Amino acid sequence: REPYWDDEYAHQILGYAPYDGLLVSKAVVGGHVKTGKYSEGQAMRFKREGARKFLRFEEKDYPGTVMWGDCGAFAYVNEEVPPYSVDDIVEFYADGQFTHGCSVDHIIFQFQSDDFELAFEDQEVKRRFEITQSNAAEFITKSRNRIGNHFTPVGVVHGWSPASMARAASELIKMGYNYLALGGMVPLRADQIKSALDSVRAVIPASTQVHVLGFAKADNIHEFEGSGLSSIDTTSPL
Repeated sequence: REPYWDDEYAHQILGYAPYDGLLVSKAVVGGHVKTGKYSEGQAMRFKREGARKFLRFEEKDYPGTVMWGDCGAFAYVNEEVPPYSVDDIVEFYADGQFTHGCSVDHIIFQFQSDDFELAFEDQEVKRRFEITQSNAAEFITKSRNRIGNHFTPVGVVHGWSPASMARAASELIKMGYNYLALGGMVPLRADQIKSALDSVRAVIPASTQVHVLGFAKADNIHEFEGSGLSSIDTTSPL
């Protein structure tokens, strides 16, 4: 097997795309800052050709589809700070010719459905929250100022409770985001995800779109109908 040359994707095998788009994480592609699952040659080809051509998912063949990019925060969850700078990620999205790109986030795992105030020992949670918000402010400015950039900046929302996620979302709206993505949702139950979504939805404009990153609850998707959820990504069907 030669990965790039021999592999085929679901949309090639089926003859149609059973999804509205694909998501690629920077942590999977890798690069000079942090190695990923791609070989050096694959990573160079990805940068040179762009995500759609690399994944054989070109717009002309699959019209109306999207190509999302994120940082792959689960891959560096144990690091003190994200290994990628905002400049690294803006360049990755621009080179990959993505339609949507997520801000540089740092996962918070201590989510609880009941709202509570952080105690002194929870300062690591607060630090990650502030890193994510600071990166989001820098990201939207730099992504809009980059010449030739055509991706929609997506602000990633993290928090330790529904109220803190609502606060983060409100700040992202003030920064100028029109599309938000709820992060850190993978290990949560469906009802916890719903509580976070409802709190965020209550404080943002109706026109703002909301995505859930890593929605692994395919059996519960019907519970989210009518809740203002615009899109999800998941590998669970695979």
